[in-house]
Amino acid sequence: ILEQYRRENFSRETPTRFKKELVRSVCSFPEATEVDVEGINHLLTRIGHGNDVLTKADQDDLLVHTVGHAATRTLPVDTLMKLI
Repeated sequence: ILEQYRRENFSRETPTRFKKELVRSVCSFPEATEVDVEGINHLLTRIGHGNDVLTKADQDDLLVHTVGHAATRTLPVDTLMKLI
C-alpha cells in the first residue's frame, strides 16, 4: 500500500525521504523517538486506505513481534522506519 502511494504521490522523492516524511506525519512532535501504533491507522486513512487499517489484534501482533509486548502501544521510530 505504502509503496504504491509513494510511486503515485512521491515519485520524485527517494524511498528513504518518503519513509521519513511518513514517520514524521505520525509523530506527535518532531523529536519523537516513539510512535503511537494507532498513528499507522490515521496514516492509512489519510492516504485513502481506511479499509486497510489495523485491527486491535493486528496492532497487538505487530507490537509483540517488534517490541516484545503490547503494553505501551508505541513503536520506536527506527522500528517503524524498518517496517515501511
